[in-house]
Amino acid sequence: MVKVALLIGVSEYGNGLSPLPAASKDVEAMREVLENPEIGGFDWVTPLINPERQAMEEAIYTLFVNRNKDDLLLLFFSGHGVKDDGGNLYLATRNTRKEQEALVQPTAVAANYIQNIMSNSRSKRQVVILDCCFSGAFAQGMTAKDDSSVPVKQQLGGEGRAVLTSSTSTQYSFELPGFDLSIYTHFLVEGIRTGIADRDRDSAVSIDELHEYAREKVQDAAPGKMKPEIYPIREGGKILLAKVRVDDPTLKYRQEVQQRLRDGKFTITARKLLNLKREKLGLSAEVTAAIEDEVLKPYHEHKANLQEYEQALYEEIQQELPLNEATRNDLKDLQQELGLTDDDVARIETRIISPIEAVSSSNSVASLISQDNSRHTIVQLNELENVFAKDDDLPTVVLPIQLSSLEDAGGTDVGRQRHHNEDCFSIYTKFDKPQLPKNRVLQAHGLYILCDGLGGHADGEIASKLAVNTLQKYFQEHWIANQLPTEDSIRQAVYLANQAIYQVNQQNARSGVGRMGTTLVMLLIQGTQAAVAHVGDSRLYRLTGKRGLEQITVDHQVGQREIARGVEASIAYARPDAYQLTQALGPRDENSINPDVEFFEIDEDSLFILVSDGLSDNDLLEIHWQTHLLPLLSTGANLERGITELIDLANQYNGHDNITAVLVRAKIHPKLS
Repeated sequence: MVKVALLIGVSEYGNGLSPLPAASKDVEAMREVLENPEIGGFDWVTPLINPERQAMEEAIYTLFVNRNKDDLLLLFFSGHGVKDDGGNLYLATRNTRKEQEALVQPTAVAANYIQNIMSNSRSKRQVVILDCCFSGAFAQGMTAKDDSSVPVKQQLGGEGRAVLTSSTSTQYSFELPGFDLSIYTHFLVEGIRTGIADRDRDSAVSIDELHEYAREKVQDAAPGKMKPEIYPIREGGKILLAKVRVDDPTLKYRQEVQQRLRDGKFTITARKLLNLKREKLGLSAEVTAAIEDEVLKPYHEHKANLQEYEQALYEEIQQELPLNEATRNDLKDLQQELGLTDDDVARIETRIISPIEAVSSSNSVASLISQDNSRHTIVQLNELENVFAKDDDLPTVVLPIQLSSLEDAGGTDVGRQRHHNEDCFSIYTKFDKPQLPKNRVLQAHGLYILCDGLGGHADGEIASKLAVNTLQKYFQEHWIANQLPTEDSIRQAVYLANQAIYQVNQQNARSGVGRMGTTLVMLLIQGTQAAVAHVGDSRLYRLTGKRGLEQITVDHQVGQREIARGVEASIAYARPDAYQLTQALGPRDENSINPDVEFFEIDEDSLFILVSDGLSDNDLLEIHWQTHLLPLLSTGANLERGITELIDLANQYNGHDNITAVLVRAKIHPKLS
């Protein structure tokens, strides 16, 4: 018994067919896993790149003739599949072309030729994998379109065979942005190479297991775009294609990741289980993070494509709304290029356009609290009626403003590399029900606290919770009704939080990195007046329609200290200790800290963002604010979902630290007598 494979990839074509750059790469990737003696263990693997028709037919003939009954024969093809007017399938070759939209048949390999060769072979174990589309019209990186499907089983089926196809219809692309290989082959190779396709854990990957794995992953990565199929004849689906390295700890961790993954995300409990699995297997955080990155790549690529479309849509509606027909057509082309479904686009448009067009008619006051490290409070007042008509001849009247709505949400996540979460946050909003309809005044104040226990220090999570609890208790006792606390009062609260942690350090005789500590960023709101206090590198941002995204706080880091002294930023942050904190709560007494306290007025609709460095590192918000924050400024945009998407973004691009965010949306309107 021998295992023999012929791998054909056609990237270049004649007239009427677009090139497919991924096809030749598909062959090399398949060759690597099939030739590996610890995985595929194939005796002969023959790659054939960009053949002409005769060379391709001869290679297929050679694969199947003069074989023994128990030989395993595998034919893999990546390229264009085309049909003639009668619906017969052909595999395109280098010299395949179309004339007047019709296939020139002598330039392609007919499916019935392959079937005849296979039927005459003595081998009873035959596998055909077709990563192709069946109409051949291909433009702008997308596969062809067709309104029907090809009867693959009828044309290539037979005793002792299994035929796997990327799709039975060519409605959608099999190449997506972000993938070096075609998306179908990408997951075939991944399932074989990693062994993750071994669903029954019998140390081997069978054809039907490989199909199930690739099918699920393709549909997750490109929802609604492709539908891989399998056509097993008799026991063809049970053919064993590859071995699995059962003692490989990285495989075991990958299997755990696949098991815990839900829609491209991990629940809080799943993350804890993965951390325990990592420790049990003795794997480093770097290794497991790399595994997770590979598993999550298609989800991240799809999400990046969603963000790219959302950004384009946002920029278009800044120019005009409603959108004209030409712009709509351009957006449709972009949708297809990015591999997005109509449902994807509909959700984006609902999120971006609907809030702009909608007129709020809410007249309610509500408070919602959700479970599992998140909280969401809504205080919503009626929008004012349009009482002023626009007239450029009228004098401008400056009216006092008042708070009309206050909403908030928060969430935290352990990240992808830490064992436990040292972040802590608190949301507290107090309000009195407004008197309606004449007195449209919202009496409310809010206290929003975020602390990041110092990484590498013992009991950082204790320090962050102790700081939060101390600050909460202080302001419950010292916040005078309808009056924002003074600067002295705010500083006193911060000093008390520092002292609470410092005393624990002293009582337990902690020293050096054993002294626990935490950063702090705290936002206080009373009507349209606000104050921020912070120590360390946790940040407050403010987003408004006029000014965009602004960082309100300045990190207490060595690099920033040097910049304040007149050193150029490039030089300041070239220091090895540039990101070291210059102050934090807890390690030393109150004489060592000098909290920054700033007061400002909420003079336009604002979204405040409190974040730990797990979210702010690598300029993540500065890069993605237009897609992840700006839509949340609109009335009706879901802040809880915004928190979830920010955490997902941080896990995608950072993930090295705990991730925490608090969002506060404040709406204002003129105060009328």
